[in-house]
Amino acid sequence: MKAFGNTELTTKELPGELQFRVDSELGWFPPVVLLLLGFAFLIWALTMPFLGLKVAFGIFALAEIVFVGIWAARSWKKADTTTLSVTSQNFVATGAGLGAAFSRNGTITVPASEVKTIQYIGGGEDTTSGLYVSSSFWKSYCVLPGLNREQCTAVAVAIAQRFPELGSKNAQKN
Repeated sequence: MKAFGNTELTTKELPGELQFRVDSELGWFPPVVLLLLGFAFLIWALTMPFLGLKVAFGIFALAEIVFVGIWAARSWKKADTTTLSVTSQNFVATGAGLGAAFSRNGTITVPASEVKTIQYIGGGEDTTSGLYVSSSFWKSYCVLPGLNREQCTAVAVAIAQRFPELGSKNAQKN
């Protein structure tokens, strides 16, 4: 297990379909740092002069420790997996990071006829980095979260080679 995690991309060619799978593992460093901060906060809370403050800050610190512990155990137990299946008719993404913020499973289906661009978008304050499929200026869907620019370019090139009719959509701004 790496300190900051690992993201692995695999490609599978099936009859009439191209399938991409992303397996993302959480590294050990972020949860360990958060747990240490929680324990430091707990020790600090116990040094407070008033009993009410000790109890309030202590409960908060314990809740943070429990939350981070559960999150780390859940993440280490199973890698997050996202799959993108591309056919000449549809782009179907299923898996982690596609729905609600804390959902482990979601599904996005975009008809291939509506796809305008396939491109990498770097993560920001409220977006995830990864491969995005845009159906209009205002509608973009992250179909493979966690990929870097090179991995997204490789996916876009593989789609263009397998489905030449979608090739013009890969004239992206990478």
